[in-house]
Amino acid sequence: MHETLTEPGWSALLVPRLVLPLAVLLGGVLLHSMNVLITATLLPSIVADIGGGELMSWPTTAFVAASIIAATSTAVVSRAIGNRRAFCGGAVLCALAPSFLLIIGGRFVQGLGGGLLSALAYVLVRSVFAEPLWPRVFGLLAGVWSVTVLAGPLIGGVFAGYGN
Repeated sequence: MHETLTEPGWSALLVPRLVLPLAVLLGGVLLHSMNVLITATLLPSIVADIGGGELMSWPTTAFVAASIIAATSTAVVSRAIGNRRAFCGGAVLCALAPSFLLIIGGRFVQGLGGGLLSALAYVLVRSVFAEPLWPRVFGLLAGVWSVTVLAGPLIGGVFAGYGN
């Protein structure tokens, strides 16, 4: 008699003990990805308001560079202070970033926080979810970026259009 192994369906991710961790991980990636694309859409409006056209590429450069630094340091940070503190620390770094008066430095700080959040979300999949669920969770994490590519510039454009 042959045993047929069935993979768990999408509904397996909706069990009460997995919904919150899934939402938190997806939210961390969403925060980072939206931060990339909304701000990139807003930069021309910011330059029009406060000047600095010659430095316009630097906020994005600082954000992406810091994100890469944070993402490559995720394992070290996670081991040093634990996954929960690292994830919360990434969120706090994003929240405490300075306003647009110090936009380049602020984007660097936001990039550190966002890079840590995003990379740690992928790292935590193995410790939070059973192995048969990993492909589905990784698919959802990738899907967040797909949604952001469509929604981020649109939301940024709405903010820029209304002068925010």
